Amino acid sequence: MKKFLLGLVVFLCIAFGATELILPAVASRAVRSQLQAVLQTDEVTADVSSFPAVRMFGGHFGHFELEAEDALLGDLRVARMTLIGDKVDIPPKVLMGKARGDTDKGKFYIDGAERLELRGIVTEESLADLINRKVEHVSDVSVKLTPKKAIVDGKVKLFGNEVNVNVECRLYGEKNAIMLQMTRIDLKHSFFGKGGIAGDLLGDIELVDFNRMKLPVELDEIEQQDGQAVLTASHHHKK
Repeated sequence: MKKFLLGLVVFLCIAFGATELILPAVASRAVRSQLQAVLQTDEVTADVSSFPAVRMFGGHFGHFELEAEDALLGDLRVARMTLIGDKVDIPPKVLMGKARGDTDKGKFYIDGAERLELRGIVTEESLADLINRKVEHVSDVSVKLTPKKAIVDGKVKLFGNEVNVNVECRLYGEKNAIMLQMTRIDLKHSFFGKGGIAGDLLGDIELVDFNRMKLPVELDEIEQQDGQAVLTASHHHKK
């Protein structure tokens, strides 16, 4: 009987140790796989852990760390992003590729966290790509970022002719979304004036809405720098 009990204890210890070693790697692969599809990039690394490791079967992670490059965040592609958190809850069905409801199928979301911090780097090229995709009549867009403003150059079609356009913009946060506001427009070598094209260009473009992404974070800051912009968001505990 004693030998049996001793053998059982040894077996349980070995099983527990194996679980602690294997489960974090399995869970990290599951998280990485889902995020590769959501962020539309293969350049994703994920490291998750919990103690005991079996808690991860229920979607409870003691520590969560993600890095991604060339990732799609909302409508905006970011050159690099990190997402770091503690006591993070991810529904198990998300990790198995079954998100809630047909409209959310294949998406990744986090239900809650004690700490969650997101940081992303936005390049001039990614802003130019977004403007090319989202603003009608505009093509060949290039962007120059400075700490005070963003300068957009491109071409617009006006009465069948292509006209060079120069627009001043700024990035700002509103209602947990990152917006691009176009504040001034200059049509170069145009004999027709700005006309209705100003209404198409002068306005706000939504880049990222964290509420729709189902991440429990709120935008902290969008900082324009020379050649890039840095966005930070974090989980805010309700008082």
